[in-house]
Amino acid sequence: MKLEHELLHYLISNYYLAIVPNFFIGTFECDLFSLNKNLFTTEYEIKCSKPDFNNDFKKGTNYGKTNKHDLIKDGERTNKFYFVVDSKIEIDVPEYAGLITFERSSYGVNFNRVKAAPFLHKQKANQDIINGCLVRLLWKFYHITRANTPSPLETIQ
Repeated sequence: MKLEHELLHYLISNYYLAIVPNFFIGTFECDLFSLNKNLFTTEYEIKCSKPDFNNDFKKGTNYGKTNKHDLIKDGERTNKFYFVVDSKIEIDVPEYAGLITFERSSYGVNFNRVKAAPFLHKQKANQDIINGCLVRLLWKFYHITRANTPSPLETIQ
């Protein structure tokens, strides 16, 4: 989760309306999902090893399409797609994907956008996607505040 937090911090400066960790679009989860002020969406898939990267192309579904990346290529997920990979890992980035590398240091994590992700389609997020973001963020907030707040029964002495 620490790497997701660092990526979130890196992305906040790009004027997004929402950045949601662990957001599902259909069957598959995005490590990080962003919705910008123009209602375009981007998926970020974090990979910490070459086998982890290779296994991402094997994610299948029982609902028709052969795998997650067929959906991405066909523009049936987000407007843009990025792999976020440790800078020491050499990968072949598909033409439909962008690449952000990261490097850990004693000061934190540094990110570098190596390849800009192309637009896969120009359809803006619909109300279902916007509502999904809001609900996911609400539940995240609920779990955070609940974990740090004693229940009313605990405060009764």
